[in-house]
Amino acid sequence: MSLVETSKRRLLTLAGAISVGLLIILILFFAFRRLEKQNAQAAFERFAQERFDRLEVNIALTLNDIRSLGAFFDVTQSVSRRDYARLTRPLLEENKAIQALEWAPKVPKNLRERYENGARHDGLASFQFTERSASGRMAKAEERQDYYPVFFVEPLKGNEKALGFDLASDPVRNEALRRSAATGSLVATGRMRLVQESADQYGFLVFRPVYGGGVQPSSDKERRERLAGYALAVFRVGDIVERAGSVQNTASGLRVAIFDLDAKRGERLLYPKGAQFDGVGDLPTGSTTNSTNGSPAFPSSHFMQVCASQFCLPILANNAFVRRIGRKTTSS
Repeated sequence: MSLVETSKRRLLTLAGAISVGLLIILILFFAFRRLEKQNAQAAFERFAQERFDRLEVNIALTLNDIRSLGAFFDVTQSVSRRDYARLTRPLLEENKAIQALEWAPKVPKNLRERYENGARHDGLASFQFTERSASGRMAKAEERQDYYPVFFVEPLKGNEKALGFDLASDPVRNEALRRSAATGSLVATGRMRLVQESADQYGFLVFRPVYGGGVQPSSDKERRERLAGYALAVFRVGDIVERAGSVQNTASGLRVAIFDLDAKRGERLLYPKGAQFDGVGDLPTGSTTNSTNGSPAFPSSHFMQVCASQFCLPILANNAFVRRIGRKTTSS
């Protein structure tokens, strides 16, 4: 065999060995990427479920707090402002998802002056029944047959603007009031801008009707006639997400949206305010294999019943989360 042929054979053998080595490297690379993606998917599902569970628990606790508050007023509506503060303080300390707990009595127009004077006697010198004017400013409430003013609110700090606000003066709130009174059950409003809102986020209210005598009447007519007022809780959606979503740094790539599926089209988005979508189908999508710009991947939707409304909570991870968690789990 000539020297040239021997050299060619050696080169072919070397090239074959290199090719096999490269093939093995490629197989290992794609296997590693697949394992990384699988581990990231599993980690994402765990973190997403944790975020959802915290949200669900916070809202469930708040609904129980409203029921407890309503049960107290079932027994007596003769409550002082000081007693109301004592009653609600432990509820608020245990559940930071609540913006405020309020009591709104039914006030016939002939008793309006008595209630306004009573609040002023309690130290609220400028108290009056109020409503939002066409320009959006707070103004003295116009005369109507019945009022449902926020008479007690805790905590008072940060919620001062809500005091005296006539819930019946706003169409969204009034519709929820009517449904709650007619059914005798908890009712949540659609999204709204809260009277006391200072940040840029949506809120919603949950009402629990209270009837004279402490027993729920059996007919719609009796429920309307014996209605004494409402215990209610105020939610700021952004605060709920932030307080319930305090997952550690490994979950910083998670993003949450909340939709009210029973709201009108164009009004379903609860969080984040200002986003340009109205349902899960409008959310941006991404892929862990073809996107490097941090677009969402691994969407996971969860559903929650809030009173008679169904909320949808899509939770998404961006690619920074995918890469970080995938590498962490494959190295452990």
